[in-house]
Amino acid sequence: MKKQFGIAFTLLAGVMTVPAQQNFAFRKNDIRAAYFHLTGDHTAGAPGAFVFSGGPHVWFNLDSNLAQKPAGWNFYNPLAQGSLTAEQRLFFGDPTVGLGMQGVPLAGTPLNKRTAAYWWLNVADLSDEDVSQIDVGLLQVSRPLVQVKPEDRERLRRFVDKGGVLWVDLTYGSFDQTNGTPITFRSLLAPANANPPLNWDASSPLLRYPNTLTSSEIRTIADGPRFTTEPINRAGILPVDLSIEGAAAIAPLMFNLGFDGEFNRLRNVTASDGSITIKFGKIGDGYIVISSRGLSEAVNRVGADTNRRFFAADPSGTTGRVTAASAQASSASKFVFNLINLSADAALSGGGSRRNYGSFVDVGAPLLQSWANNYNGAILSATPIQHRPPVIYKGMAFVATDDHIVAYDGEPKSDLDRDGNPDDGVQDLSTGEDSDILF
Repeated sequence: MKKQFGIAFTLLAGVMTVPAQQNFAFRKNDIRAAYFHLTGDHTAGAPGAFVFSGGPHVWFNLDSNLAQKPAGWNFYNPLAQGSLTAEQRLFFGDPTVGLGMQGVPLAGTPLNKRTAAYWWLNVADLSDEDVSQIDVGLLQVSRPLVQVKPEDRERLRRFVDKGGVLWVDLTYGSFDQTNGTPITFRSLLAPANANPPLNWDASSPLLRYPNTLTSSEIRTIADGPRFTTEPINRAGILPVDLSIEGAAAIAPLMFNLGFDGEFNRLRNVTASDGSITIKFGKIGDGYIVISSRGLSEAVNRVGADTNRRFFAADPSGTTGRVTAASAQASSASKFVFNLINLSADAALSGGGSRRNYGSFVDVGAPLLQSWANNYNGAILSATPIQHRPPVIYKGMAFVATDDHIVAYDGEPKSDLDRDGNPDDGVQDLSTGEDSDILF
């Protein structure tokens, strides 16, 4: 009897001493995260000192958010350096060179998760091996109309293609519409409206799992945080419009290059006052998520503190919803945890949007020539001194010889601009030529 009583008492004591809701896990899930920096951005001369560093402590704040972070998640940067270099100290601390942050220590100081340099990675320095070691990357810009270098854009595309999640968040800057992220888009400032009508896709995984956002939280991320100190740009996400750059005449041909095609593959998640504010889509085995209302700023700030110093402010209490700022941070954090969870999609080989290592068709007989085009003085030099193999892209062949670039329709009888005439661009197919030059 004593033994039974002792067991019962022990169990009862265990029940009575269970604390409030906690997250426990027997297995740790490492989230390899980074803040991506682009060449030419975050440098001296950017408008307004506060836009230099964007949200340098987003990942630290998320890692510290024990109330909302899924059990067992551990954020870290596998490519972080062990200590601050002299070059980094100059970049982070000198306002005439780079960010001009407060509190930057001496070179040689050990780096940890609470330092901005720990998460910071220069896209231009990343190798293929490097990008395969990162699960999720935040890409911000501080300047308007930032042009992404082709080699940097290709690195970002390979990062996503290999299974990474690229989070593009517009806060104070914007991207050039034709030289931007792996999926190009343009942003347009939305009219000020204190209480705009909001729409969202309730079925989107970004709003449902692992955190189900309430309608109030969805409204917060759809419209964006409303800061009184250093307010963000309130923009909408739109497809590329070549007429803005005086290229409306070739816009129909550019459709096949993917400016609209790839953009239309992105799914709308939220909209505010008719402007799309969050979109996402899959590239290869990874995802790209675009948000235009400064959600990273909401995660980065600690109450009224903009949190742009080298060492992060203490983030404790920011998820307690005791202020409007903490409620905004809480809503944005739940969204970002859902964003990261997109990478949990373990597709089989060939299951990505690029069908890597897979094929829907059987390999047939050797290819036969369907058309040819000889060098023509009106188009190319009669005696070319340089020749490079053509680049095949989305049904078109691009040829560079001497100082000319010529685009051919890979299937001459197809109607690329959809005007009912298969002879696109230069009128040649209709005159008897077996090839079709676009431009």
